[in-house]
Amino acid sequence: MTVPSKVFTSYLQAPDAIEQMELAKALIESASVVTTITNEEEAAKVSEYRHQCNQAAGKLDTMRLIVTTGARQVVQAINDEFNPQIEALKSESNKAGIKVSDYLMEKQARASEEATVKSMEDIDRAKEGVLTAREEVNTLTKRPEKQGQITGVMGSKTSLRGRWTWKITDIAKVPEEYLVEPDQRVLKAKLNSEASGRKENANVQGIKFYKTTTVTSRS
Repeated sequence: MTVPSKVFTSYLQAPDAIEQMELAKALIESASVVTTITNEEEAAKVSEYRHQCNQAAGKLDTMRLIVTTGARQVVQAINDEFNPQIEALKSESNKAGIKVSDYLMEKQARASEEATVKSMEDIDRAKEGVLTAREEVNTLTKRPEKQGQITGVMGSKTSLRGRWTWKITDIAKVPEEYLVEPDQRVLKAKLNSEASGRKENANVQGIKFYKTTTVTSRS
């Protein structure tokens, strides 16, 4: 791939470019030949000098435009070569990040669900193993329990508590107001607030909101 500096150097070495540059230098060096015009002959000489300067400047400007046009074309060729690869790599990086995030969120959700199930199974086994006649009488005479609440054999209260949370499904669709530049990190606090405040009505593009269940116990 040709670089702009080589285009510029090779163009300046062309005979026509060398001739025009030397002419320009010669005209500039002869600028002080006539300092003050005192007669027609000197006026004509200065007018001719002015014409030659304008003509040389025009030719040099035309050459400049040719060189810079070539340079712009080279820069565009460089961008066309590199930019698609750069953008593709960024896209693949984002996709990989989403996959890792999804896996970790699913893993955490599964662990929470498994812990909830195990805790409930332990409670059921305890009730079956140590329930006595006295506790059966207490069960018949006690006040109705709140929905979702379980009374343990020692009088402890165990209940299920739901919590709304979220996970990323498509980072490219998440609105800018939920992202932090430059690496597009998600604003967790804002999405947590959206999940807890709106619950099943929460709706953000690229985000999935869902409910998890945990077990709480008090005596």
